[in-house]
Amino acid sequence: MSAAILVALGLAGALGAVCRYLASWACSAWFGIASPWAILLVNLAGCLLFGLAWGALQHRAPPLVTVAVFSGFLGAFTTFSTFAGDTVMMLERGQWLQAAGNVAAHNLLGIAALAAGLALGRALA
Repeated sequence: MSAAILVALGLAGALGAVCRYLASWACSAWFGIASPWAILLVNLAGCLLFGLAWGALQHRAPPLVTVAVFSGFLGAFTTFSTFAGDTVMMLERGQWLQAAGNVAAHNLLGIAALAAGLALGRALA
């Protein structure tokens, strides 16, 4: 592994983490700090961006760009660990229906967003 790939990964990851924080903060300000909707919107945006980048860059971008975009930026931008934490907290509060809805929304809408981004990315490439 080259030093250039590690530097690109680190810089892109730092940018992705900052963007995730800002997007989460903005969504939390809108929906409320304890709302799982902020994380859902960030994860959906990340899935859409992943599909868009995948469709646009697949087999066209050099490895440095691929690693920076997917593992660096998007890897830091989206996180399902917070989603899992929200779901477990709902379960601990006995909010079984809300927890099931949270899991279904993240997974089904995330897959749909990635597929839409992939189609859009391929169409734009």
